Amino acid sequence: MNLKTQEYICTLAECGSITEAAKRLYISQPALSMYISNVEKSMGIQLFDRSCKNLKLTYTGELYVHKARQMIELQDEFEREVNDIRAGVTGRIRIGLQRKRSTTLTVNIIKNFREKYPDVELQFTLGEWASLIEKYEDKALDILIYNDQFGIDSNDGEVLLNEKVLLTVSRTDPVIGASVYLPDMSYRWIDIHTVNGPFILSPHGASLRSDIDSFCRQNSFKIKNYTEIAHIETAMQMASEGLGICFTRESYAAQFHYIKRPIFLMVGDPILSSPLCVKYDHELLKKDYFVELLNVIKKCVESVISNNLI
Repeated sequence: MNLKTQEYICTLAECGSITEAAKRLYISQPALSMYISNVEKSMGIQLFDRSCKNLKLTYTGELYVHKARQMIELQDEFEREVNDIRAGVTGRIRIGLQRKRSTTLTVNIIKNFREKYPDVELQFTLGEWASLIEKYEDKALDILIYNDQFGIDSNDGEVLLNEKVLLTVSRTDPVIGASVYLPDMSYRWIDIHTVNGPFILSPHGASLRSDIDSFCRQNSFKIKNYTEIAHIETAMQMASEGLGICFTRESYAAQFHYIKRPIFLMVGDPILSSPLCVKYDHELLKKDYFVELLNVIKKCVESVISNNLI
């Protein structure tokens, strides 16, 4: 911002004389005198009373100098902030996150990231998969954390981990008897063809439903008896009460609290999973604080699953 006029008038007001102000501003006295006169002419009002030995501000001049000093202070503040941004000390990152997984991740990401970069602002947008994708494509988000059954091109981001899609069943459901333990696995496995339902499904348009529909097609499994529930936590609570069987993601299962603790079962051969991806512009990797944020996100996502939170 160029505040030359404001600087000249404020300096002249402080000095009270053209001679002293011209010295401080490193310009000639005639040039400064002409400059101030031209400003007053353009405004149609005098800022200085020249009838006294020393120049005095008129009432309008006092108002002008008051506002001009505020403008100069704002410019100085802006320049300091811009310099901090250039130095990578401050900045802003807009993060898109599915509402279903926000409870745990948002808190942990902010807490861990602020320890190193307290002056970098994190703005979270919580929403559904389709709307978040649209916002990212419209450049309204800098980074997007979401599931994509097809993975992600390395030029667009990276895969954080392959997240299992699990069946949620009541502890009293007889179907558990058909499940088996697999070596080095945290959950029992069941052949989906032995599961009759009824099922509780996410509605069409949800990323989880897309994964389920794709899985059913690949395994020639048709879900006939089902109810659609948009709120995944409600669906999982219903399943825990024996009101149906629902699919869920591993991280969803980890962060919810249950009236009655359900059992989670793996399905599919290979095991049904969906890549949890982080999408971003690779230009952002030039900023140290963005690289740190990616590391924090990876650790937070892994901790939800690996620290036996389920």
